[in-house]
Amino acid sequence: TCDRLSARGTEPTEFEAITAAAMLYFYEQKCDAVVLEVGLGGRYDSTNIIPCPKAAVITSISLDHTKILGDTVEKIAFEKCGIIKSGGTVITTSEQNEKALSIIKDTVSEKNGRLLIGDVSDAEILSEDIFGTEISYRGLTLKIPLVGRHQVENAVGVITAARALGISDEFIKKGIESTVIHARMEIISKSPLVMLDGGHNPECAAALENVIVRFADNKNITALIGMMADKDTKDYLAAILPHCKNAVFTKPSNPRAADETELLREGECFCRDVISVKNPKDAYKKAESLVKNDGMLLVCGSFYLLSDIFGSP
Repeated sequence: TCDRLSARGTEPTEFEAITAAAMLYFYEQKCDAVVLEVGLGGRYDSTNIIPCPKAAVITSISLDHTKILGDTVEKIAFEKCGIIKSGGTVITTSEQNEKALSIIKDTVSEKNGRLLIGDVSDAEILSEDIFGTEISYRGLTLKIPLVGRHQVENAVGVITAARALGISDEFIKKGIESTVIHARMEIISKSPLVMLDGGHNPECAAALENVIVRFADNKNITALIGMMADKDTKDYLAAILPHCKNAVFTKPSNPRAADETELLREGECFCRDVISVKNPKDAYKKAESLVKNDGMLLVCGSFYLLSDIFGSP
């Protein structure tokens, strides 16, 4: 199919080709249900070819991919609301950005849909540490095996959506408690503590900083960082590096990657002990050598970096 399109002068993107392959796979497997994640934005995303879904979930909206989606939260929210279809059920949470939430509400109203807003203030935190959070939410008690307060918001959105689809609390609890998200504040070693985080936008940096401050501020942190040049690298480094004892910068194997020496130049403003190593795997070995048993290795800034070092999950 890609060859036929190419012959007509149309070149599908990698994501469009993958989406088409996924749709074929779902059909062949006779899937009863599919959780389909938008690639970028929503309105013009290849996943949006589907008819009205059983539920459309809009998670936290912040500034990301601004060159494509727009330079304000409102513009980005408008693009994401493109997945809302006539008569559909839409789920978000009470922690949603106010400007974004206003656009979501207006779009749902225009489409004669139903909006369900999970109230995060109803989630009682029973215990939390760097390995996860136990909560009680509207009669359901469960352990979220993912670190960070933002995962409480995500869990509330999941519970709201699952209940709207008629899924029992027994299966909601089982699903959330067995969740694994690779490269999203993922702990791969406890001694020494090693965390992987591919988040790269300001909201991700703020969430990671919050986790560091609350659960790892007493540790000597070595950061291994690689990022894409089209990201807000300086603000990301400003959030993370002040909490680090030292840092190693490298360049992921991607055409959009920022040069490791440029990251070092930006990063040395926030952390005094910094070096650069061009090859990601060599950089990981160097960073490992700097970490003591009571320290922490934080590998962050890009999913491409993590893929270079550890391969695909």
